[in-house]
Amino acid sequence: GEIYADARKMLDKAKPDAVYIMLPPFAHGEVEALVIERKLPFFIEKPVAIDMDTAKTVAEGVEKNKLITSVGYEWRYSRSPRRVREL
Repeated sequence: GEIYADARKMLDKAKPDAVYIMLPPFAHGEVEALVIERKLPFFIEKPVAIDMDTAKTVAEGVEKNKLITSVGYEWRYSRSPRRVREL
């Protein structure tokens, strides 16, 4: 595979079927917008954003385009949180 320093170039050249977004918290927003613009499903490592405006923009883009996504909150799928919700 190739190494890219620019997400836009990578998306345009590699034409992935899905994207795994793993960035430091302060860097979230721009790459997600590029992926959403191309209507690609993606997995994003937490946190989605460090501010609510960015998080809302990502969520709205996902909903508008009906994209399949997930965030790396691994505890979400464990038994403990499910049990708490049941209580």
